[in-house]
Amino acid sequence: MTGDSLQEGSKRPATRRAVLLAAGQVGALFAVGGLLRLDRRHTAFVRPPGTLGEADFLARCVKCRRCIDVCPQDAVVSVRLAESFAAFDTPRLDFDAGYCDFCMACVEVCPTGALHPVEPEQAALGVAVIDREKCIAWAWGGCTRCFNECPHDAIHLDENQRPIVDEAKCNGCGVCEHVCDRHAKRWDATLSGKGITVQPRSETV
Repeated sequence: MTGDSLQEGSKRPATRRAVLLAAGQVGALFAVGGLLRLDRRHTAFVRPPGTLGEADFLARCVKCRRCIDVCPQDAVVSVRLAESFAAFDTPRLDFDAGYCDFCMACVEVCPTGALHPVEPEQAALGVAVIDREKCIAWAWGGCTRCFNECPHDAIHLDENQRPIVDEAKCNGCGVCEHVCDRHAKRWDATLSGKGITVQPRSETV
C-alpha cells in the first residue's frame, strides 16, 4: 500500500466521524428548539406576587432562591426540570405545600426586581378553577371546605351547595386548593386529584 493510499484511508474515518458529529449537533439544536417552543406554548406557573409578566420575570430572575427561603407559608418552590426547561429553578407557588398570605416577604428580598413591589390588595396571582369531575361537592355533595376557608369571599354555594368561584374577587391565594382533599374522587380512580386548583389567569381565557 502506498503512502498516498494510507493517507486517504486515514482521512475517510475522520470525515465520517465529523459528518456524524455535525449531524448530531444539528439534531440536538432542533430538539432543544422544539422543546423550548413546546415549553413556552404549554407551560405556565402561578408565580409569587409582584410579577409583571412571564417574559419580564424570566429575564430578571437570577434563581437566587431567596424568595423560597423567606416564605413563611412554605408556598414558594423551585420549578423542576421535568416541569419546564426554560423556567427550570425559577420560583413558583405550590399550593399543596402552603398558600400565599401576601406578606410580601418574597418581594422584599428579591435582588433584581423580578418581583416588583405591589399592594397586597392589588396582587392577583391567578384564579381558582373547579374541576367538576373531581370535586366532591359536584360529584356527591356534602363538601364545603373551599367555601368555608376562602379568606376573600370569592367562593359561594349554588342552590345545591356546590362551590362556584367569583373570578372578580379571586386573587389566586391558593387557600382553597391547599385545603381541598387531594384524594377526593368518584368511583373512577382515574379522576383522583384536587377538585379546585389555582391557574394563571392567562390560562383560563
